[in-house]
Amino acid sequence: MLVSHNNIQKAVDSVVKQNPDEFRVYLDVKTISDVSKVLAILDNVDVEVSEFVYPKRDHHMNIVHNYHKAILECNGEFVVKADDDDLVLGDRRKLIDSVTDDVGIIHGDKTVNYMTEKRHNGTQIKNHSDLRDKRIFSGTVTFRKQAFEQIHAILDHGYFYDWKSWYWILRAGWKAKYVNEILYYQNWQPPKQDRLRLYGTFPEVIGNLNGIPDELLEESKRMESNWQNHLSVVDL
Repeated sequence: MLVSHNNIQKAVDSVVKQNPDEFRVYLDVKTISDVSKVLAILDNVDVEVSEFVYPKRDHHMNIVHNYHKAILECNGEFVVKADDDDLVLGDRRKLIDSVTDDVGIIHGDKTVNYMTEKRHNGTQIKNHSDLRDKRIFSGTVTFRKQAFEQIHAILDHGYFYDWKSWYWILRAGWKAKYVNEILYYQNWQPPKQDRLRLYGTFPEVIGNLNGIPDELLEESKRMESNWQNHLSVVDL
């Protein structure tokens, strides 16, 4: 879990309920307003706490760098990315036990709380039955560390770091298993319009890899470059 603010109790509790073999938390001390409050919450949890490293000028790039670092430092066979303001749901251990050795990604559905989006009212369940393509929702994913290690060298530290990971894991020959369960509760705030346009260049990963051609990957890199040229570190 990457932590960037103080109110993490519910998110931490949701991870603890999963009874993980290993729970790692990385603190972004540049954005947390009260580190002592965060440490007090974690004091009663069996967790390994580390501080962010900041090798990049761009804050978003530092987030991705620490995300990759956390995955590579963990000791488990499978990894779950937990955000500090969302909830991990389902029985992830049961899901892991249910898959064969050729499965690199386990994913399912999520409930989204639209916090400030006027077009929506309250929460909605986002599932695959009402979408044209079967998509991989990032927060629902449990993935095999070996699969990530295999493709890590070709990943950059740019935007869509989670989607790109799933894409290249599938491209590397690993299978994805979808389960018809709510596996994540996401508190969602709409991004700025410029970022929405950027997101539009890279769709969520779908089972059909032809849905994300190499040309689109190149376009996303170009858009990322344009995006970073007119945003400050604070904006990110």
